Amino acid sequence: MKKLTVFTLVAVMFFAGAARAQDKAAETKPAAAPAPETKEAKEAREARYKDIKELLKVTGSADMGTQIAYQIVMSLKQQYPEVTDAQWKEYIGKMNTSELSEKVLPVYDKYFTNSEIKDIVKFYNSEIGKKMIKTMPMMMQESMAVGQEWGDSKAEALIKELSALKEAKEKADKKDAPAVEKKDVPPAGNKEAPNK
Repeated sequence: MKKLTVFTLVAVMFFAGAARAQDKAAETKPAAAPAPETKEAKEAREARYKDIKELLKVTGSADMGTQIAYQIVMSLKQQYPEVTDAQWKEYIGKMNTSELSEKVLPVYDKYFTNSEIKDIVKFYNSEIGKKMIKTMPMMMQESMAVGQEWGDSKAEALIKELSALKEAKEKADKKDAPAVEKKDVPPAGNKEAPNK
């Protein structure tokens, strides 16, 4: 489970970094100012966001900020043993963990229509959807272990192949190198340069 939480933290950091890189790229391009949002558009967006919040709640994703906050603290505890548990709890309390859920609303809104969000919520409220939510962490953990094992075996095979290629190249380079005459090589223990 520890690998899963570390993977989750790394994935979130990766995607956050990629998003920041995209933001930086977007900053360099002059963009037209967005048109002011009409009252109707704002109400429609708020209705979509309400459904997306329901999806996050149903799937447990709404707690993602809290989970990440705890993962951050757990990874930092070893580096800062002088910090007390009460202080760590205070730091977690200072983090606005619901902020992460708010920040992902536009992402869901970008990729799903409101009708699709409602269908997804309906699915996750079904028996099979509930089973999927319950079993997904274990499936992810086992899948990651299988993927790690597969990746390790492929990397090992590739390393063997690359080592063999390197060894063959070194042998070919030695074979093609000009021979050195024995008189030019000083005898063992003699530090003087050879006579010419």
